[in-house]
Amino acid sequence: MNILDLVIKAGIQPCKVSGTKGGEYHSPCPVCGGKDRFHVWPAQNNGQGSFWCRSCQIGGDMITYLRQVEGLSFPEAARIAGKDTGNGKYVRPVSIPGLRHVSRTTKPVIDATSVQDPDSAWQQKALHLMEQTNRSLLASSEPMSWLTKRGFTRQTVQRFQLGWIPEKTFRSRSSWGLPQVMSEKTGKPKLLWIPRGLVIPCFRAQRLVRIRIRRPEPDVDPRYYMLPGSATEPMPMFFAESTWTGRSQCLFICESELDAMLVAQEAGDLVQVLAVGSNSAKPRDELASNACARAVRIMLALDNDGAGDQAAKWWLENYTTARHLQHPQECKDPGEMIKAGHNIRQWILDALPNTWRIGMLAPELKNRGEAGPVEKRETGGGADQAEERKAIPVSVKRMGDLLKLSDVMLICSSQKLAIKPLHQKAGRWQEHHMWWHENQELSREIHDLFWYDDQVMEYLLQHPDKKITRRNYWKPLEKKSS
Repeated sequence: MNILDLVIKAGIQPCKVSGTKGGEYHSPCPVCGGKDRFHVWPAQNNGQGSFWCRSCQIGGDMITYLRQVEGLSFPEAARIAGKDTGNGKYVRPVSIPGLRHVSRTTKPVIDATSVQDPDSAWQQKALHLMEQTNRSLLASSEPMSWLTKRGFTRQTVQRFQLGWIPEKTFRSRSSWGLPQVMSEKTGKPKLLWIPRGLVIPCFRAQRLVRIRIRRPEPDVDPRYYMLPGSATEPMPMFFAESTWTGRSQCLFICESELDAMLVAQEAGDLVQVLAVGSNSAKPRDELASNACARAVRIMLALDNDGAGDQAAKWWLENYTTARHLQHPQECKDPGEMIKAGHNIRQWILDALPNTWRIGMLAPELKNRGEAGPVEKRETGGGADQAEERKAIPVSVKRMGDLLKLSDVMLICSSQKLAIKPLHQKAGRWQEHHMWWHENQELSREIHDLFWYDDQVMEYLLQHPDKKITRRNYWKPLEKKSS
């Protein structure tokens, strides 16, 4: 059984829109309705499938479907999905620290629309061109050497299906499903010009929607050529994955597709990567717009020049989650960073929210989190304690206020970072899985403060206890004032 079977079982008949890589199906969303907004990829996640609704933004694996759509508890969903190990433990689908337990959807900054797929004849021809040119690139020493100097591995070339056209060619426009265009000079139909250069495909949910060709020196006018027939309304932005589920936490934004591929190669497990194409581009396609709205942190790494700095102002003004990520002074983009010997992964790791970074580096957490409680300070009592409370960061105080509203345990040890909602059953405290969905606003704010606020995590790391609740949250402050 997979997600597609569950959708059909619910009385919905999905429509198959693509047969590549296991297929893709569209249907009305079982949560918000619609016509074809609910997307299912049944072959993903080892045959259990994945899903995403482009309207209400729910998405994920089979366990997520069972919990969000059918309302099952986590143990029930894990059992149906075959994740129950039989000893009371469950194999969770994702192990990235800070994975969101509740959806985060904010209104996109600008109105956006779905990218319209190119003509089916164009897609067939473009896929054939991509496959041919990918084989040509892998067999060509000169373009592969150029990519290698920029830091690309052979696996990355294959992953993103880059290609190489050694000589310009001309094709019939009608065979590509393009309208006929007459030449003013000859009075004959124009042909489709395909220049030599590096082929860069762009996908939407496994559908090829655009091909750009980067022309080599000295063929520099224009440097980038978009193959006629590619989707342009709106211009699709390039995600550094062959498919995109809409789930984003830290979103890295750069200009060129090649830079995006490099970052995905070096740090794709840390961030999701989006190439906007040019510094003036805005996320007007629905997929990119929703990803930006859902991201809990946007890392802006537009080209390190005057135009890039100017463009970054728009993002900073319109997205409160955006942060400007500075390149090393002598480098314009990630490609130049690689050539200059800089470590892209460390550059991004240093810019991640403090808690995320610590959660991925257990030794660092051990060194910091088990260094002992904060240093004691002699105070005079009540007045000093009140002054101390005024001095603490607003976010730390806010977390204390939120914990008063719910029985939540914050776990901060060298082995684990986690938030566990609890409830009493038969006189014992047990984990309360459905709390995330019953208290979405509260759980979202606690989650964001825990995983993405540096000041809250600094406070928790200095806490003498590893299991922190409302009952002992203020313990470091109380010890200071004792």
